[in-house]
Amino acid sequence: DTEIIRKMKDTIDKMIQEKTASVGPNSSLRMIVGELESTIELQVTQTEILKEECTRLQGIIANMRANVSSQDKVIEFMKAEMVKLQLTYRMAEEEMGAKLVQRDTAIANLESSFKENAEESKRMITAVGVRNSDLEDQIEDLKAENA
Repeated sequence: DTEIIRKMKDTIDKMIQEKTASVGPNSSLRMIVGELESTIELQVTQTEILKEECTRLQGIIANMRANVSSQDKVIEFMKAEMVKLQLTYRMAEEEMGAKLVQRDTAIANLESSFKENAEESKRMITAVGVRNSDLEDQIEDLKAENA
């Protein structure tokens, strides 16, 4: 009986150590870093799109200078393209703003969840510690009875 209780105590000690090791903040931080990396990737993609659009507009301007004799037509076309570019830029900014709000919300939720999990883990560790103490007391009682 004493050997079984001793094995149970060792098993509980191992469970406490495993639970304590798995509660580290690294998993939450990794999730936050992942969110930040995805936001950066989105920004890079949108920047590349804008650069391509600027390159396209520069090509259009070059073609217009070479092929169109009427400066009024060039000016009107460029104005229209500029409006399109500004609209594209505003839409990209709004989309980025919405994604940043979502990211901030996700980060806040992750931090809250992490805190809740940490508190729950502490409660569980405390409960297991109390149970461990009770088992140690039982072992001592059994030793006393066997002696």
